Amino acid sequence: MEQQKKFKSGKSRRETAVQGTNDSSIVSKCSMATAGYFNDPFLKEFVSKTAKRSPLINRGYFIRATAIDFLLKKFLSSDSKKKQILSLGAGFDSAYFRLKSQGLIDDVMFCEIDFCDVVKRKHTVISTNSTLNSLIPGYFTQSEKEDPLIEINTDRYKLLGVDLTQHNTLEALLKLCGIDFDNPTLLLSECVLTYMTKRCSSNVIQWASETFTNSTFVLYEQINPNDSFGLFMQNHFRTIGSALKCINAFPTMDTQLQRFKQLGWEQSEAMDMNQFYYNLVSEEERNRVEWLEPFDEYEEWHLKCAHYMVLCAYSKTCESLLSGFTKDISVSSNVIPSCVTVEALAEMTSILRFGHASTVVNGVIVTVAGFGEEYGKHQRLSSIMVTDAKTFKSKLLNLDVDLDQIEIVRLRHTLCSLKDGSTILIGGRMSPTYSCKQVVQLMLNCHDSTRKDTEGTETSLQTKDNSTNGIENSFCKSTDLTHAIVLNGASRKTETPDSNYELVNSKDKKLIQNKDESDNLNCAQKETLILNSDSRHSDKNCVNIENTNLTSSHLNAKSNETHSHKVIIDRQNSSDSKIKEKPKCLSDILDLDSNKVNSNCDKKDFVILENMNCDNKETKDIKSVSLTCSVIKQTGYIPVPRWRHSAVVCQKAGKEMIFVYGGRNETRLALNCGYLFDPDNGQLSQVCNSESEPGYRQSHTASIWNNQVIIAGGLDLQLRPVNSIYMLDVDNLVWRRFDVTGELLPRYSHTAQVIDNLLVLIGGVNLCHQSPGVAVINLLTGACAEYALSVPDPDFLVLLHQHQICYLGNGRFVVIGGGGNCFSFGTLLNRSPFILDINKCVQNFTQTVCNKNGLAS
Repeated sequence: MEQQKKFKSGKSRRETAVQGTNDSSIVSKCSMATAGYFNDPFLKEFVSKTAKRSPLINRGYFIRATAIDFLLKKFLSSDSKKKQILSLGAGFDSAYFRLKSQGLIDDVMFCEIDFCDVVKRKHTVISTNSTLNSLIPGYFTQSEKEDPLIEINTDRYKLLGVDLTQHNTLEALLKLCGIDFDNPTLLLSECVLTYMTKRCSSNVIQWASETFTNSTFVLYEQINPNDSFGLFMQNHFRTIGSALKCINAFPTMDTQLQRFKQLGWEQSEAMDMNQFYYNLVSEEERNRVEWLEPFDEYEEWHLKCAHYMVLCAYSKTCESLLSGFTKDISVSSNVIPSCVTVEALAEMTSILRFGHASTVVNGVIVTVAGFGEEYGKHQRLSSIMVTDAKTFKSKLLNLDVDLDQIEIVRLRHTLCSLKDGSTILIGGRMSPTYSCKQVVQLMLNCHDSTRKDTEGTETSLQTKDNSTNGIENSFCKSTDLTHAIVLNGASRKTETPDSNYELVNSKDKKLIQNKDESDNLNCAQKETLILNSDSRHSDKNCVNIENTNLTSSHLNAKSNETHSHKVIIDRQNSSDSKIKEKPKCLSDILDLDSNKVNSNCDKKDFVILENMNCDNKETKDIKSVSLTCSVIKQTGYIPVPRWRHSAVVCQKAGKEMIFVYGGRNETRLALNCGYLFDPDNGQLSQVCNSESEPGYRQSHTASIWNNQVIIAGGLDLQLRPVNSIYMLDVDNLVWRRFDVTGELLPRYSHTAQVIDNLLVLIGGVNLCHQSPGVAVINLLTGACAEYALSVPDPDFLVLLHQHQICYLGNGRFVVIGGGGNCFSFGTLLNRSPFILDINKCVQNFTQTVCNKNGLAS
């Protein structure tokens, strides 16, 4: 007996938790209606205290209400007489009152069924609210209840309190209320059966098929439980005590369709909410919804819609309610099973953000702003994270700037690194109603680096900001400190060398040494302090490393000798130097993707020297890195501010330029314009439109290959993901479409990387039931293949969108950030950095895809 009491108590708690979803749902529905998404003035009558939900939640309940309303009205519009609607697990739904006020169910029998406690509460609201009870003809004259489980029993409206699993009791009550099992009947279940066990829910479906001879069953509930979003969704419902018990037994639309067929229904059809929205919601209505509230959460919106479906099952005499739907959105059969592996880095969870931008400068990954977790709070971020690209240790930098004057707090911006060691921050937004207008230059500074000379004397190299624009000159070191010292020259905006250093030979520009400590340095150490003092030639003579973690394989690619430290100096202006290598440009010496030496460079510019005292050198880690920033004044053609655009560094007429394309702003959902930005002088010039351009794009990627800009994927003006690829020849500014052969899924909010002659697209979001994994495209032949992501680890969930990547070589990437707000289930922030390995993808592509098509790899 005691065990039985415990069982009942546990069951009661579960039922209470499920009933609680009704209370939360009705508040969200009311918020959605109040915001103007859906016309239902009766929802607020069932809410004791209103609350404003986020635009994402409002949209989620809008598509739910719109889908159910669409199906009910289509059922009511048929020629059949004596129609009946049974709402199973109705809760506080207001459909009866809405349809009654519109004159659509005057001759329809409408019956609502739920737990006894729920219907009693609903009846109490109706009895004390004249707006509601006036819409129930005969409410005050109804006859005495024939059963205590019947709360309301009028000619056209019934309210019953009974457990749906008690079929005999339910059927008896329906007969008492005058329900005719042979009349055309629609049975509606909105997020009800999924809370039951597989056996109980299937029994309800089978009972309905056997009891009603002329019926339609409409089911709205969750699907796709086994990707990261689905697992996160399941965790949410388990946490609140109302687990989705049935979702894993019937996880997809196909399995649900098969289930209904096996349980006695003649026909069935289904669509997810993305399919419904883009096929059965008019373009006019979609445009209206887009501008109801400021909204910029398309990833979460599309993912939510991909995880909810509506299914209609019919007895043989019923008409289809989803006719006119033709486009199929499903899992592609051509996606190659997972060759992608995800590797969590032990105790490396320091970067929790999305909508940020990252780039690599001198072996340091710089991550700017975004939305995420900081000091235990979820918020828009003003901080900048710097991460060692080898050890992945990170440091949080809070810039000492006036955030009201310099727009650092932004989302969905771009960050481009230049050869002078600076990074350029372009676009982004502070909110969906405010685009950032400033172009900000950030300079990485590695200071306070402690070294020891041959006698063990510690020497500290420090810099201070004496320039007019706040940019600090410093001797930056690669964070791969065992391999190289990187000397950074004056920034683009600096007119004179830092006054903390003395120019020993201004004519030859041999050496800038620290005034106070130069006497403590021996000759070999002074060789490491070479810096060009002429800022006019800083692009040519300053030593910089772009987008790489400098490794010994890079520095020793030309030689079998092992040097634990290397130094770059200006050969033209340092005749005293001992030459160990032929002079080359550093950026050309290091072929960063292939680890090979590139001999096509100006051989008079730089040489690599061995540091004589490397054995005794000691340096600090990422903790010594800091950043300074300034605003670049823009001149010439000033484009509209934007976010969700792309930006990539290219070469135009021998100059380093940044090409920016597309995006969106406060008034346009997608832009179709591109422009070139000159970081030297802030000059902007528009790239004229042409018939072969990508058109309207946002949330796409831009990559550079053979000085051609590659625009891949994105959202179009109708906010549909695309799979097109376009190329811009930077030299003559001519666009062309790049055609591919093989599978290429639409995607947006992804990342891209060119590796040799391959374009790799990583992650993203689309309207399919399978999240995009990794696409590999041969840029010489157009051959393409898609590779699925590995099965998610429930203990290490990853949403591979709104992230950033850094290529480490050998098919390995470090992923920075990513994630999103998962509807009403909470926020999932990727625990990053983590490693993504696509080696098997590239091997399969080279050996299978290219060889199969007789194409060069």
